[in-house]
Amino acid sequence: ADRLRDADRKSGRWTLDFRLDTPHLRIYSAVPPGLARRMAATLESEIAAYHRLYGKALALRQSPKPFTVFLFADRATYFNTVKDYGVPEPDDRTPGCYNARTQILYVGHGGEAFPRQSPDEMVINAVHEMGHAMDHLLAERVFGMPVWAAEGRAEYLAYAIAGRQVLPGTLRRRTTNAGIRLLQESLPTLSLAALMNARDFEGGEKTRQYATSWAWVHFLLHAEQGRYAPGFKRYLSGLPGKGTVSAFEQEVGRLSDLEPRFKRYVEEVFVPGIRSYPDEGGQPNK
Repeated sequence: ADRLRDADRKSGRWTLDFRLDTPHLRIYSAVPPGLARRMAATLESEIAAYHRLYGKALALRQSPKPFTVFLFADRATYFNTVKDYGVPEPDDRTPGCYNARTQILYVGHGGEAFPRQSPDEMVINAVHEMGHAMDHLLAERVFGMPVWAAEGRAEYLAYAIAGRQVLPGTLRRRTTNAGIRLLQESLPTLSLAALMNARDFEGGEKTRQYATSWAWVHFLLHAEQGRYAPGFKRYLSGLPGKGTVSAFEQEVGRLSDLEPRFKRYVEEVFVPGIRSYPDEGGQPNK
C-alpha cells in the first residue's frame, strides 16, 4: 500500500487518501488502513469462491483490470460521489452500490457517518455488491438476471464469505433474523412464482423478499445433498433471455413440487438458528 499523489486521490468533492493493491483489487480508501486491508482480504476470498462456485457453469472470463473499490468515511461524501457517478437514488439504508457504467464499487463506512452500520456491516455490504460486480465483469451473460437470482446470490456470498467472520451479533445478523421471521410467518401462503416474477424489491416487502431469495438460493445450492445445484447453474448459464419461471422449471423442477420442500428446508435449517442470536434489543431469542 502507498499514499496517493494529490493528483491521483482528488476528484471533485471526494478525497481518498489510501491506496491498496492486491492481485484482483485496487482500493481507494478514506477508512483506517487496517479496515481497508481486512476488506481486501475478504473480497479476495470472495473472488476465489465465486470462481469455485460458477467457474465452469458460467464460463467465467478473466477481468482485464483490477476491480476498483472506493471506501468512504463520511455520509455526505459517499452520497454525493455516487450521485456524481450516475447513481440517481442511492439507498439511504444500505450505503453500498456497484455502478455498471463506471465499473466501480462504492461503500460507505459506519460510525458517525452511518450510525447503524458497523465496520463489520461495511464488509458484508461490500461482499454483497462485489457479487454484482463479478456478475457484470466476469459473467456478463447473467448480469440483468431476474432480481431474485441477482440479490439472492449476492446475499448468499455475503453470508458464506463475510458471515464466517462477522455475522454473529451484528446488525446484519439480527436483520436477517427479522427477515427469516417474516419468511416463517409467510410460509403458509408463500408463492415462489410471485417472488421469481418480481421486477424489483421495494417497499414494505423488501426485507422479506431479500431473505426469501437468499434462502431460496441456499436451498438450490445445498438442499438434498446438492440435488438441485446442477440444474440451477444450467438455468443461470442460459441467461439472458431465458430468465422465466418456465425456463427454471425445465432445468430444476416444477415449483409446485419444490415449494413444500423449500418450506421444510426453511423450518429445519434457518428457523432453529435464529434462536441462538441476540434480537434487536440484545437479548437472546426465546
